[in-house]
Amino acid sequence: MEHHIRYDQQQQALILLDQRLLPTIEEYYCCRTTEEVIYALREMVVRGAPAIGVTAAWGSCLRPGKCRHVPSPAVGSRPWTHCWTR
Repeated sequence: MEHHIRYDQQQQALILLDQRLLPTIEEYYCCRTTEEVIYALREMVVRGAPAIGVTAAWGSCLRPGKCRHVPSPAVGSRPWTHCWTR
């Protein structure tokens, strides 16, 4: 297990170590579509806040035109805070 999360430029995919199978099996899950990203997050293929954040960000990058920015109520206190909706 060299990298638990990495980007493969040739495949244009995020490659995740499937953490559901650890410690007995080392298998990787490939995210090329938003549906695959959603599956990885819902089924806990990926675990841990940093890896979940990277995976969610990758999902957002896959569909940039499908979301719109909506300011959250906390914007006044934390200007970087926002939420994304469809």
